[in-house]
Amino acid sequence: MLSLFSVSDLPKLEFKLSDKLLHAAFYLILTWTWFFSFSPSGTDKKRENKALIVIAVIIAVYGMIIEALQGILPFGRTADWRDIVANVIGILLAVFAIKRILSRSKSLKREN
Repeated sequence: MLSLFSVSDLPKLEFKLSDKLLHAAFYLILTWTWFFSFSPSGTDKKRENKALIVIAVIIAVYGMIIEALQGILPFGRTADWRDIVANVIGILLAVFAIKRILSRSKSLKREN
């Protein structure tokens, strides 16, 4: 819901963060939490990869829908294709980090 309403009424931050950096960070965290909440744990690599792809696609589509709604609904927000790019970058960073962590944890299990 917060993605649809204007944030101009909120207090200003003392430091300036890039809007696109915030988009990427939010979608990285969203992808991360969804994967570790909804993916089948302890399964084979093929199922984990499929779950990761499905989650990444769902979140990317969600971000596109939010951007479209921002352009349509009268809540003082505007749609920006660069936000979608930042969202996808955050999703891809999460996918990369998750795959790296999973591959390392599997190699550690094999060593033991």
